[in-house]
Amino acid sequence: MAGEKEAARSARLQDLLGREGLTVRELDLTAAQLGALLPLLGHAVAETANHAVEISQSGAYREAGVCGEAFGTGGGDGASVRFHPESVGTAVVCAPSESAGHGDHVGDGAGCALEVFTPAGESAHRVRLHAAADRRLAERVARGEFRPDPVSRIPSSWRTSGTAAWPYRPWADVGWEGADQLAQLDEMLTDGGVRRRRRLATGGGAPMSPREIDVTVLPLVLEHLCARGLPVTAAVFASGVMQAAAGRVHAVARAGDRIRVLVGGAVIELDPVAAADALVVNAHGVHGPTAAVELYDGDGACVVAFTQLGMVGTSDHEAWQHLTGSLPAA
Repeated sequence: MAGEKEAARSARLQDLLGREGLTVRELDLTAAQLGALLPLLGHAVAETANHAVEISQSGAYREAGVCGEAFGTGGGDGASVRFHPESVGTAVVCAPSESAGHGDHVGDGAGCALEVFTPAGESAHRVRLHAAADRRLAERVARGEFRPDPVSRIPSSWRTSGTAAWPYRPWADVGWEGADQLAQLDEMLTDGGVRRRRRLATGGGAPMSPREIDVTVLPLVLEHLCARGLPVTAAVFASGVMQAAAGRVHAVARAGDRIRVLVGGAVIELDPVAAADALVVNAHGVHGPTAAVELYDGDGACVVAFTQLGMVGTSDHEAWQHLTGSLPAA
């Protein structure tokens, strides 16, 4: 089932290019330039999805960058995304053709949008452009009239001239097993976390105390977070991109097999049935070891991770560690 849905998404680029009434322009941007462009959008809807989880958040982008850079999720204001440069293929701007009339949408709802694809043509991230100013900016970039200048947050002394050794990975010498939370997320971005998951399953990552848990308890975990008002960071993975949201869990609703969760300013929809297993993994955080609840599909790719990233209150961190430590084994 996962393979069928991935194939459907990989066909989306060809579908867009051949659709009547829709003008598609390619953006000649690197992943870093794309990361510099997104925060310039004033009011957009950022969407990232895999076959098990979807995340959507409106407003200005709070954070957009690539592996190796600093990363901040904040708490409710705007989407935060992170790209794996080698996994970003092309980005396009789609808009209804003038001959298609003045409707806001064409076909399946694809109106004015910016969409990022992998080199294989899989859809990785979509930005719906609702504001006229945002649409004009995207069109200027597509016509080559404006090129965003990425300002890396990596100290220049860590990089060589050019891009040959960039992005710099400060954990490269010790490996991800001894690195912090952000290094874990970046490792999962390289191949969906498949190699990392395999290593954890064979006894690797001992410092992080990986533990398999019962995947069916996730709805109860989310409802507990909502009831207690504990802050959490939710990171959703697609091919080469991660979109994260942080803050309180404002609401949890079940609709059949799917779960709808409001985290910070984002809406997340999960299909727990599509998750084959789940792990609790600890990594270095602000308050010391900090757990992450990671859900994986049948291919061993991480579809979503829940953790506490960045600054949280000490009591909130202790409550999170107690909760994750008490989850039943698989």
